[in-house]
Amino acid sequence: IGIVMKISQRLDMISNLVGFQVCWVACVAYGQPWAGLAVAGLLIWHSFVADKQEWPLIFLFAAIGIALDNLSYRLGYISFTEHDAVLIPTWLMLLWVAFATTLRHSLATLMRYPRVIIPLAMVAAPWSYFMGQHLGVINITGTGYLLIGLGWGCLLGLFSWYFFMPRESKKNDIVDSDTTQQTRL
Repeated sequence: IGIVMKISQRLDMISNLVGFQVCWVACVAYGQPWAGLAVAGLLIWHSFVADKQEWPLIFLFAAIGIALDNLSYRLGYISFTEHDAVLIPTWLMLLWVAFATTLRHSLATLMRYPRVIIPLAMVAAPWSYFMGQHLGVINITGTGYLLIGLGWGCLLGLFSWYFFMPRESKKNDIVDSDTTQQTRL
């Protein structure tokens, strides 16, 4: 049973990683309607592997990420080709939702270590946006790259620390009076 569980976890992790990459390409390279279809497919798959407690985490993370990008957009640090609406494009909002599905799956191991996930996020996130700029769907200022790195580092670091780091069990805080007396003797 143990080996079946490990294989299942690895398949889950790989499926999530591949699913997110498909979503990234669909969102960034092709936009609507491919973004919607790809993310819908990922969420359908995700509904089979996620527990009920994971969905609020996904939507909280996505909402904060969307708010961060909207702030950068409204301040003029990022802009989008053929897009001048009040909010960031739908494909980028969907990409935030897709990325949030990786937190407890393909990124689960890294999320337990803030000292690893923070610098990784500060480098990988601007790189991802740089690729979007290279594809011509987003324009980013130098300050925008700095804000993206800091924002992602803080967001993933906060989520890592609050939701993923192992915590001491409350049972360890309960003192057994018999043990304490024996120790004193």
